[in-house]
Amino acid sequence: MKSHDLSYIAGYFDGEGCIFISTRTTSYKEQIYKSYYLACKVGSTNLMSLKFIESIFGGSTAVHKWRLEHYPNRRKFWAWTVYSEQAINFLKAIYPYLILKKAEAELAFKFQNSKTSHQTQTEEQKAIWEAERILMQNLKKAQI
Repeated sequence: MKSHDLSYIAGYFDGEGCIFISTRTTSYKEQIYKSYYLACKVGSTNLMSLKFIESIFGGSTAVHKWRLEHYPNRRKFWAWTVYSEQAINFLKAIYPYLILKKAEAELAFKFQNSKTSHQTQTEEQKAIWEAERILMQNLKKAQI
């Protein structure tokens, strides 16, 4: 991959993208489980730019259905999303060119590095992930 392509994608992501740590709640045999995951997302009315990113880094691009339902007269809005290890690979590739989201990317690296599928999630680890999720939200507020 050429550096000018990565710098273009990083600039696009800095302006239109989002790094987030989110939760998913599931239940099994009357137990409730909360899991944490990392994602990167870019939204745009330009489908071709998102398909360009998708062709390099994988993930998926889909139309934003909520916007279609609530604003039928506006242009379609698309979102490209990538999760977990794919999100980390994406961030590692564009990291040298990031400006606005550099601190968020560093937190994403720390978060994903602490996730292991072979260990039982302790309450202490879940508390750390929750703190990192809140910190990620606060990093976004600091940019406003």
